Amino acid sequence: MTKKTTRRSFIKKASGTLATATLATPFINFSAKAQSEKVIRGAMALGQFSAIDPHTANEHTGYSVIAAMFNSLVRTPPGGASADPAALEGDLAEHWESNKDLTEWTFNLRRNVQWQKGFGEFTADDVAFSVNRVKDPKTGSAWSKRFANVSVQVIDRYTIKLSVPKPDPLFLTKVFDWQTGNIACKKAAEKMGDKFSINPVGTGPFELKEYRPGDRVILTPFKDHFRWKNGDVEMTNVDAVEIVLYGDVTSRDAAVWGGEAHLMAAGSGFQARIALAERSGLNTWKQWPPAPTIMRCNFNIPPLDDIRVRKAIAHALNQVEAAKILGQGTDFILPQTAPYTSAEPFGIYGGLNLSEPIYPYDPEKSGRLLAEAGFSKGLDLGDVYSGPWGAWQSAYEVFQQQLAQVNIKFKLNVLEAPNYFKLSRGGSNPLPMYLASRFPDANGYLDEFLHSKNAPGQNMGNFKNDKFDQLVDSAWTETDPAARVKMLNEAQMIALEEVAGMPFTGLFVMQVASPKVDMGYPGGDPAKTGLARVWNQWHKISEGIRWRG
Repeated sequence: MTKKTTRRSFIKKASGTLATATLATPFINFSAKAQSEKVIRGAMALGQFSAIDPHTANEHTGYSVIAAMFNSLVRTPPGGASADPAALEGDLAEHWESNKDLTEWTFNLRRNVQWQKGFGEFTADDVAFSVNRVKDPKTGSAWSKRFANVSVQVIDRYTIKLSVPKPDPLFLTKVFDWQTGNIACKKAAEKMGDKFSINPVGTGPFELKEYRPGDRVILTPFKDHFRWKNGDVEMTNVDAVEIVLYGDVTSRDAAVWGGEAHLMAAGSGFQARIALAERSGLNTWKQWPPAPTIMRCNFNIPPLDDIRVRKAIAHALNQVEAAKILGQGTDFILPQTAPYTSAEPFGIYGGLNLSEPIYPYDPEKSGRLLAEAGFSKGLDLGDVYSGPWGAWQSAYEVFQQQLAQVNIKFKLNVLEAPNYFKLSRGGSNPLPMYLASRFPDANGYLDEFLHSKNAPGQNMGNFKNDKFDQLVDSAWTETDPAARVKMLNEAQMIALEEVAGMPFTGLFVMQVASPKVDMGYPGGDPAKTGLARVWNQWHKISEGIRWRG
């Protein structure tokens, strides 16, 4: 019989794990070199980097590296992310304009921006190369479909025009500092060939010094970075930034509590980590926005193709109880009533606001639906796969416990990130879960995770509905904000009614940092405000980062 998880038992389990980490702390050794240099270490509880290629990195190990090394045409101000595209600021583009139809965007580029490793000046040819590289299926970018209809015209050395066949009021979110927006060096990529993926060259404030797969990435300041060279921001006093893979939560936490590492992010164990951070003199804050945790049924795996089974699963979920257990008495976890919500603190533009889930918690109804579907004695869904992140595992464990109460069982298998994504994007995961933040606009979420064009792929549940696709596609090109919100809300209702995406909880990632690290966010020190608006970029390492003391 499955033992029910309660908030108290969950806290006890988390506290025990963290106590082990604390006990391990005295065994950390510091080298003389590390003590004499200003080296900021970011700690991750993972065993390998998914990628450090600017166009194929698809989770935090890669994102943290890419964010420090690369620039894009426009960007969200460090620590000042917003759901409003008007808040984006120029990065490699000094200014830009669109035609009245919002089908053509002309960018005037910064001059005298240098590439790392001596590859010369950044030009419009590099932008064209990067757009086409993302589009090229041989690159293997998970985001290639976003640029599928984008055409590129180099006007001159410092001017480029990007065009789309239909109006796109959110086009700037395709070319900002995330996924498709990173601009790579054409000359470096052509010279290095296949080796460019592990020797990336950018224009960002930090450049690659050393890449040790399965261990760490070492970045050093790029002294010719344009914001430092132009005097826009004072050059960092940091000697190096290392993103270190500690392999497991215990080792990662021990490194942070003991002072060997200075930055980490955690999606679980909040109560214990807050106490340990206070004891160790470390700062903690929330990362905005809370990441939606969406449970999905794979429509291609029977009996999940039966809507009665999917509804039975939906009625077995108790979002309020899950938030209490996972949040451990803190406000880092919130219950969700819809996959993507506009109400604060979620703040997702075009999100759907519901007072309660359309399939509220009702285990008796869940049982009746299972019986109607021919599973009166319960159901075993076999192997289900989770990624290696603690927040994902914890959410899956509570999900597993809740389904067990209505006699729906599965075996949870925790995989390293590349294998998890390969199996789930390939359609082999019966109950794929995705916990992630994107630019806070419902259009992007719905398109990436539920549109049929992304199945197989990010649409891990293989949900296909023509009306849904039509609404999401139309919303991309709708220039009337009220009409666009209406389309997005209607699309979400279709997905909810079909049980394509079941809202579970919203997660504020906890950021932990040494007081010796100044993130340099223009919007203020998150250690004082309690919130960093950096959406899904782990600790955003920008040109403003500094070592205190």
